[in-house]
Amino acid sequence: MRNKWDIKAVNKLKKKGLKVTGDEGYVPSEPIGLVYIKSVLDNYSLLYKTEYIFHDTRKWRLDLFLPDYNIGIEYEGVFSEKSRHTTYDGYTEDCNKYNAAASMGISVFRYTAKNYKNITVDLTKKGLIN
Repeated sequence: MRNKWDIKAVNKLKKKGLKVTGDEGYVPSEPIGLVYIKSVLDNYSLLYKTEYIFHDTRKWRLDLFLPDYNIGIEYEGVFSEKSRHTTYDGYTEDCNKYNAAASMGISVFRYTAKNYKNITVDLTKKGLIN
């Protein structure tokens, strides 16, 4: 079960100009960090695909993919009560996935609920935004 957003998080989204329906107790369809990352990409008019399948055999997906730059973006769900990303097998599979992406020439930026705002720094360093 997803955690509900508190009123502070909802107001934060509204201040950024994002449309939010509901009030305190609003259950998000996706994490606030992923919403933020998408809003940055939209703001800079960077084309992206969601849930992009990059591997034909394994059917691995990237949360976001910037096809013009061969960059994947992953938002790690490590802060929920139980996350596949934090189990031994889950973390190992994530490593296999990211290694496969790298071997295919895809750079992958990884973010959590603590560092998702670094997207602008990373995109600037990569020369995609100013």
